[in-house]
Amino acid sequence: MFPVRSTSTLALALCLVSACAPRMEILQAPPAVPGVSIQVWTQELAREKGKAIYAKNYGDRPLRITLLHLYNCQNVTDPCGATNPDVTLAPGESAALATLRPVRRDRPYNFQYSFQWKEVPPSPR
Repeated sequence: MFPVRSTSTLALALCLVSACAPRMEILQAPPAVPGVSIQVWTQELAREKGKAIYAKNYGDRPLRITLLHLYNCQNVTDPCGATNPDVTLAPGESAALATLRPVRRDRPYNFQYSFQWKEVPPSPR
């Protein structure tokens, strides 16, 4: 252990360490809903202005996100339209599908989305 000279020195050191530490994204997945295999939600980015779209597989089989459709986009860097993220989620797994940021940070931004998914068929043995 390092000798602590004063509580103010310790407080300053802790403050500097916490300020320099990278901010981690903490997923705030919605709770499971009985009978619903997959949930998709948005979450504010931790380090900059913007939102990420996440998906979580609550089912017991792998799922694949086959379509992500962005629409009613205003002031976002990504264009509106349909994309194929081709993200496969194992049971219990979460993943980011897209990250959207405002073109002009001083202006409001908005978007809506829809998605499609399918179960991944089991591999032949």
